[in-house]
Amino acid sequence: MRPFTDPPIPVKIAKMKQRVCWQHPWLQAQGIDQTRLVLDYPRQDSGSPGASPSASPGAADRTDQPSQSQGFSFLVIGDTGWGPREDCYPQRHIAEVMLPHLPEVDFILHTGDVVYTLGSKEYYPSNFIQPYREWLVGGEQPERIAYDQMRFRVPFFPSLGNHDYCHMPTLAGIAVQGVYALGRFLGLRVRKNIGWQGSGQGDVYARAFMDYLQSHPTLEALQAHVQQHYTAETDTGRCLRYRPGEFTRIPNRYYSFSRGGIEFFALDSTTLNQWDPEAVDALPDREQRQWLRDRLIQSWQNSQVRGRILFFHHPPYVTEATKWKRTEAYAMRHSLRWVLDGVVAAVPDRGDRPVVDGVFSGHAHCLEYLQTGDTGHGDAHLSWWVCGGSGCSTRRQRQEGAGLPEWPDTEGTGGGPRSPDAPNPEVARSRLYVGKAGQGADRRERYSFLRVDVEPGSPLRWRVRPFASHWHQGRWWDEELDPVVMDSVDVNSGILGP
Repeated sequence: MRPFTDPPIPVKIAKMKQRVCWQHPWLQAQGIDQTRLVLDYPRQDSGSPGASPSASPGAADRTDQPSQSQGFSFLVIGDTGWGPREDCYPQRHIAEVMLPHLPEVDFILHTGDVVYTLGSKEYYPSNFIQPYREWLVGGEQPERIAYDQMRFRVPFFPSLGNHDYCHMPTLAGIAVQGVYALGRFLGLRVRKNIGWQGSGQGDVYARAFMDYLQSHPTLEALQAHVQQHYTAETDTGRCLRYRPGEFTRIPNRYYSFSRGGIEFFALDSTTLNQWDPEAVDALPDREQRQWLRDRLIQSWQNSQVRGRILFFHHPPYVTEATKWKRTEAYAMRHSLRWVLDGVVAAVPDRGDRPVVDGVFSGHAHCLEYLQTGDTGHGDAHLSWWVCGGSGCSTRRQRQEGAGLPEWPDTEGTGGGPRSPDAPNPEVARSRLYVGKAGQGADRRERYSFLRVDVEPGSPLRWRVRPFASHWHQGRWWDEELDPVVMDSVDVNSGILGP
């Protein structure tokens, strides 16, 4: 029995709404959009050694306004905050391999599970601040940075993972520490990543990364804060202005921002990943799903937007051995289909272009690239990237192969019956898998991250560059894999091959 719990979805939603003063009457009267941010440039250089992000080419000339002529780059990581192993430090090594890219990229996306195992503030110093110190203002002295006072020199856009929400009651924390003490007394190797506390049902993550409006004790203090930091005018209202090196908060558990004519949507998949096959229409978190559907429709109605990218934690499609047949994967699949089917119905004149140009997720401890075929839904012929191998121990691909069926077995999923003679077509295929492989002396745990280079111009064309590292014979072995070129109008690139 685990000493910690995953809070119920209604609790997660209610707690996060309280923390950001969701739809506070004064915020509504001011026309504040609490689901959007505007990224300011140029980036501010704090003088920290090891990287100088403000030297990014052309940074001073960049704006947040959509521009079809603007190219840019970004990095993607996920499932990171495990800390060092006995023989090596995968999380820190991946951060070091990323360092030369920092001056050339505009931001970093994180697909969730920022700090293991429970998202506790006790482990933010060792499992986030220390390994990523070059990203932070004052990073030359990481021990002086409080987890709730971080300011990013390199723009950092996280999404929530299940470990970022974990809750551990006080008595359970005491019991865990007792077990640790007993293990040390007996001379056993004890790998700690569970402290006295959990995340407080997401409270630690909210204080670390979100604009925690509830912390302002009076209405006057709240008003002063909003008037200082919510100054960006957009077509959906006034919103938070993200200023690298100065004010680097995200507004909500789900949010959007734009760069170079591309709109990015960060989702909280932990409130979308439950599904009852007996009540298909009872999908969770309707508010978030409606927000994403409506914003995607608006995006398609804006001729200046040339692409759309989603990022979140739980992958709808994945072939990692421990995740591919879990109910949460099918729940995410159906939640996204609800959204994307609505967009397809509202925007019938898209031509051959996909509803969204790319999807990045984590949760599965690997790096994987998949393509969906003709699913019969709005998620057909899409490109799916799983980036969850950036620090925590990686895992193997399923033995059944690269083709992914609609249902995992004849029993359906989540207890829902499926007739043995019912069709079970292949809906997706894995094109690249980087994780654990081999046996014995040939065993490799490959850790990874992505660099994405978006080319200027329209239609959208972007290049995904996978990087992988593994520890073997007392040293790290690094490699850059072949890039994958994504073309928003090449429908054939989404059709499954043999």
